[in-house]
Amino acid sequence: MAVGGNGNNGANHVDDIRDLEARYRHMDDRVGKIGQEVAGVKATLDSVVSTLETISKRVNQPNNTQWSPIIAAIGLAFTVAMAFTAMTARPIESQLDRVSDRQAHTLEVGMSERVEHARTMGALEAMIAREQEENIEDDNTQSKIMEKIYDINYRLGRIEGAKVSQ
Repeated sequence: MAVGGNGNNGANHVDDIRDLEARYRHMDDRVGKIGQEVAGVKATLDSVVSTLETISKRVNQPNNTQWSPIIAAIGLAFTVAMAFTAMTARPIESQLDRVSDRQAHTLEVGMSERVEHARTMGALEAMIAREQEENIEDDNTQSKIMEKIYDINYRLGRIEGAKVSQ
């Protein structure tokens, strides 16, 4: 932009103005684009801020436990467990009934054998008691006989002693 003193000053001036206007439009376009970019960045940041606020509210919000599904799940689990128990308990109960019937029979046989053994033991004890009583009687009889023999020997000794002294 030369400002000079020749006659072309006016033409140069118009060229300068056009050049300045072109530069201005170019700068205006750049500023517009930068403005649009800033507006885009602002919109993105607003979106990020909104998302962070939503996350923050959810994180800071107290937990509300959903009891209905939990209770329903527990009830379902209980029902399944009871059904499984019922299905498995029937065969076990029938086996236990058979085993207890066999055990009852075995106990009855064992008890009858024990009763018979007890009767036999009672009879043997009675026989032993009778034998002991007879042995006591035999011992008494034997000691009486021994006393009589001693008495007889004593009397015989006195009789012989009297005969010798006479």
